[in-house]
Amino acid sequence: QPNACEVTNPAGTVTVAVSERGLISLVTVSPAIDANGEELAKRVTAIAGLAHAKQRMKLRLQWEASAGPDEESELARRWPTPEEYRDLQEAVFSAGG
Repeated sequence: QPNACEVTNPAGTVTVAVSERGLISLVTVSPAIDANGEELAKRVTAIAGLAHAKQRMKLRLQWEASAGPDEESELARRWPTPEEYRDLQEAVFSAGG
């Protein structure tokens, strides 16, 4: 999907893609993953949250590139900056997401 944002955990066992509309469009789980159902659900949920945040960051960057210098958007300000996304990703990955 051309405009989807995809995130894969560092182990490469869980991948989630979110469409530009913010909908989950793909979930891939490696058959080699060593997790029970509850742990797997936590990992997928964490990666899905990152994919959603990445999509929102992308929208923020697109809005900032097209907006005039005096334009403000309450919605765009609520979307993560690249720095905020990196911090979130680091926190999720360090927690085992």
